[in-house]
Amino acid sequence: MTPEVPYPLHKPEPPATYVEQQSRTRRRWGLVVVVVIMLLLMLAGLIFAVVGIYGAARMQINKAQKFENPLLHFAHGSIGADEGSGLPYWVWKALTVIEPRVVVCETHNAVPVGRSVTVPYDPSFVCTSENYRGVSLEAMCRLGREKGYRLIGTHRFGFNAFFMKNGVGEGYFPEVSSASCLTDPFSERRRHDWQTVASRPWHEVP
Repeated sequence: MTPEVPYPLHKPEPPATYVEQQSRTRRRWGLVVVVVIMLLLMLAGLIFAVVGIYGAARMQINKAQKFENPLLHFAHGSIGADEGSGLPYWVWKALTVIEPRVVVCETHNAVPVGRSVTVPYDPSFVCTSENYRGVSLEAMCRLGREKGYRLIGTHRFGFNAFFMKNGVGEGYFPEVSSASCLTDPFSERRRHDWQTVASRPWHEVP
């Protein structure tokens, strides 16, 4: 027979005071906040990892493609000369060996619509004016026609021009006029600056 215990082995805990209850509540909420922050950090890390993997994959996709015919490397060409140096017209004029399907170049939209001018060729030319530089869109259109290209448009500010080889994509990219590409607000504002350089020695492109 088990003897009776005259008193309980474990005394019941006294009820928590208001201060202790509030302290426990704060600790619980603090733990919840810490867990949420850790979950957000883990989610951010996962997003960065996915973006990094995607970027690495895109870099692999966009690596330089090799062609059996070296001329195919130049199917799409951008004239690699800052239009501030006045070279775009003269660089394209000098290119006679390769004929890209698409040519992109920068023009100077301070020149009035329809004017066909460029800065004269000078190996020592240094751009010292925001407005006396580069080449007009119409001048590049005329040079393009000589080379068998047509203007198919510009970007939203009117000075990055796109030319396509005649016989390529004509059903999708018809020829447009230089005047139709210079109606944007930026080009209209830039033409107010023409008077500051109108008397400078521009080269007329026939």
